Amino acid sequence: MFATAREAARNNAGDIDTITLPSQLLPEKYSFSQLHSELASDETLSKAGVLENFLVLRSCLEHPSRLDREADDENIIDIIASWISKMILPDGSIIARDDIPSDSQSALEQALEVTQRLGLQGLKCLQVLLSFHSPPSPTSGINDPQILLSAITFTSSRDTWTSSSSRSIATNILSVYSHQTEASGFIIDFLLQSVVRPLFSKSKPEAVTSTGRKAMPSSAPPKRYNVSDASDPAQKPWKYTSPYSIPVFEWVVESSSEAIISQSWNLFIPPLLTLLDDPSTPIRSRGLSILSSFLPKFGRKLLEQTGLGEVFDDAVMPTLMFLPSITPADESVQLLGPAYEALFVLGDVRWGVKETGEKGREQVNQQDRMKFYDRVMRKGILMGYMYANEHPSIVELLIGEMGVLVEKMGVNAVKHLKDIIPILSALLTDPFASSPKQLLTVVRTLKSVILACWPRISQPAHRLTILKSLVACWKNIEGSQAGTEDLQRELKGVARLFVKTVEATQVIGTGCDIQGEVGALVEADSGLGELFGL
Repeated sequence: MFATAREAARNNAGDIDTITLPSQLLPEKYSFSQLHSELASDETLSKAGVLENFLVLRSCLEHPSRLDREADDENIIDIIASWISKMILPDGSIIARDDIPSDSQSALEQALEVTQRLGLQGLKCLQVLLSFHSPPSPTSGINDPQILLSAITFTSSRDTWTSSSSRSIATNILSVYSHQTEASGFIIDFLLQSVVRPLFSKSKPEAVTSTGRKAMPSSAPPKRYNVSDASDPAQKPWKYTSPYSIPVFEWVVESSSEAIISQSWNLFIPPLLTLLDDPSTPIRSRGLSILSSFLPKFGRKLLEQTGLGEVFDDAVMPTLMFLPSITPADESVQLLGPAYEALFVLGDVRWGVKETGEKGREQVNQQDRMKFYDRVMRKGILMGYMYANEHPSIVELLIGEMGVLVEKMGVNAVKHLKDIIPILSALLTDPFASSPKQLLTVVRTLKSVILACWPRISQPAHRLTILKSLVACWKNIEGSQAGTEDLQRELKGVARLFVKTVEATQVIGTGCDIQGEVGALVEADSGLGELFGL
């Protein structure tokens, strides 16, 4: 019945993404039952065959006047949609494995291209097909949740099989059935229990019990690490055979309410810890981002009751040492940003604020929180800078995170001034600084340091070092207008803030004659007047 259309689709295989078949190549009349039996029922078709059928199916659906409607159309539409959803799910053919020769890269690229095309064309078919379905209501929707699962698979820009077009269509489909996708039954019973949990069942993090709580220390010898398990699809089906499980789990975390997570938190913990422990940089990085979304919904109370605060701390902190030369610089950047973000969120949730009746909100466990931040500063930022200061991209990232951390620590950061000020000074005074962008990050971090640690800034060692650094940086960029406008503006603001801050300490008897020191500099070099506003 569709032989002519199929042949045309086969002859235009390279243009399937951009064309629809002309009406003269399609039958004069056809029903949904015929579309199903002829085009959308064979699950053994090759991927090329599926793409051809998608083109014929979409072309037919875009000529609704030729459709012979029947009483059972709603059911047949559901069946066709289920078939499409199965055909577009990404599989293991697009995943690189250590036990597969590197010369298979071209095969991986071809498989990825086909998967991208299948996803886009399948979603286009779904979108048109579901428009023939009865409008969803609070009591009715899609009978097969697999259809929504497949749409979810294409909602993240982080997945190589997702394009902006497929993501847009998938998001539109899900928005139509939002009452269904927001239901706890869909999220917990279907996605978590039926999809995610079985795929992660063989990955059992030792840090937690089978119920998801923190495991007690064991005197038993550690399990032997089996290298072959690392790339064994049977041990990691979520990674090697069903890679869609990661965006699905990510979507679940982002879409779940606090109530849903509180109700079924133990279903989230094993896959989350598995992602955080994976050696693959993209997967670990994604796990860190998912953790940052998960923690605020999980909440301080559950972190305390389950002991998972320490578990997450132990899972994330080692990532701060994923630095060159052991880890390539570009991969370090991919990991460090999400790792610091996850630790900052963990600190906010674990030692945040709580209701205290008439007293309102107050800080709790301030001492433990500061110990945590001290550890992040020492074992993360300062040690990271010591090992990777030859890599500009990592230095810029670490200095930016230093500014965030100093703001969180407030005046408690003064204990680290002896390490922080020399680092910032070295970067500001370097005549061969890598870029205005990096210097801008350094200047903004210096601003955070001045605001947080102002009681100690006027001490001679710190004051003179900062003054020298501001002047040297200004002189280095003076006359270089191209690309330095923001830097110059920020530098002037910080220099004037610094002077005001030191002046403020004079009021409490710990300052010095900063105006005299600055005045002497301006007298020696009038160009510095613009820097200090004199």
